Amino acid sequence: MDISKIKARLNQLQSTGSTAQHLWKPESGKTQVRIVPYKFNKDNPFIELYFHYGMGNKTYMSPVSFGRPDPIDEFSRKLKSTGVKDDWIYGKRMEPKMRTFVPVVVRGKEKKVLNFGDLVKQFIKNC
Repeated sequence: MDISKIKARLNQLQSTGSTAQHLWKPESGKTQVRIVPYKFNKDNPFIELYFHYGMGNKTYMSPVSFGRPDPIDEFSRKLKSTGVKDDWIYGKRMEPKMRTFVPVVVRGKEKKVLNFGDLVKQFIKNC
């Protein structure tokens, strides 16, 4: 590993400010969007990541995103399997939620990442 490259990238990320500036959300009206290949996987531009929301008023990325075991997800499954309604509700809230990201080019704007919800697969199937 090249520590100097890691430090340079960390400084670059810290100096850019909010990560929200790298995310594009559609506005009202028509917009032409072009999906571009993801540089780490040219065959599939869609990046599926799982997050835990509302855990101590913070958001955490689930290890499930990388094919690893997630203790919070395992605990939520145990809660849902108890047969107690309140446990099921709490377990459901603890499940990781999938978000899909895709690199796009929006005319007149820099390259951004478009964030989809869980319904992206249904949208793609209907296209």
